[in-house]
Order: sequence, then structure tokens, then C-alpha cells
Amino acid sequence: MKTKILTLLAASCICLLSACSEESESLADKCKDNNGVNEGCIVGKWSLKAMYNKTDNTIVTDYNAAPGLLEINGDGSFTYTTSAAPSSEMASTGCSGQKVYGSWEINDASVKFTVKTGDCATSGTVTPVVDELQMNFNGVRFQAGDATDAMTKANSTEIYDRVE
Repeated sequence: MKTKILTLLAASCICLLSACSEESESLADKCKDNNGVNEGCIVGKWSLKAMYNKTDNTIVTDYNAAPGLLEINGDGSFTYTTSAAPSSEMASTGCSGQKVYGSWEINDASVKFTVKTGDCATSGTVTPVVDELQMNFNGVRFQAGDATDAMTKANSTEIYDRVE
């Protein structure tokens, strides 16, 4: 009886130790394929600290005082809180610091955001480049109200920093 109990205990310990020693895939590994456009890479919290010029990465609009926050959830939902930065043009529209809720889905190398509630952003698709630290939308999506002219919209991009 003691032998059976000790054998069972030893087998349990071996199984437990082997399970603990398995390393989970790193975030860098999750982001290495398809420009990072996959659920394992994009799910998380992202902070928008500025809108940048696509050509030279200079800041077009600075949101550091009150960054926008994009929360992409594993269940296919997202929440975006628009920047409440004092320099934001969105303040005049009542969209400064407002929440937008919706769903997202991956289509090849693009992410489609569908706004369900909130008037401060519209639905649309982005083709981002994502790594473990940043997500570059390659365009303007959620702070579009701050890009008041077509030239700014065409030449600007939202680059998000991973928060968690």
C-alpha cells in the first residue's frame, strides 16, 4: 500500500514539475508573424500618446497630457477612450475623454473595428504593424476628429504603446 501511494505521489510530482517547466510563448513570439496582426499580439491595453507624421514620425498632435486608451479584449470587443488632452480639437465636439465601444475582428493583415456605441469614432479597418511594444495603425482611426483637414488625415498615423 505504501509503495502504491509513494509511486502515485512521485508520478504526481513529476507531472506537476514538467507542467511548471513548460514556458509559455513570449509576447515577442506571438507578434513575429503577419506584422503582429493576430489575437495573441493585439489583445491588451494600448496608449495613444500622439498622432505622428507618417513620413518622419514627428508629432502632429501631442496627447501626453491625457493619452487615448485602446483596450482590445480577447472576446472580440474593444473600448476606446478618446484623448482628453487640452490641445485636442475633439474638445470642441464634446468627444474629449469619451468612451467608444465595439467589436473587432482580424481579416488577413487588417483589423476591422466596428463601433457599437459612442458618437466619437466611426467603424473602419486598419492595417497595422504590431510588435510587443507598439502598434502603428498606418493611418488615423480613433482620433480622426483631431485631423480636421484631408491632408493631415492622409499623412498622419496613430501609434499606440502597449500598456499591458
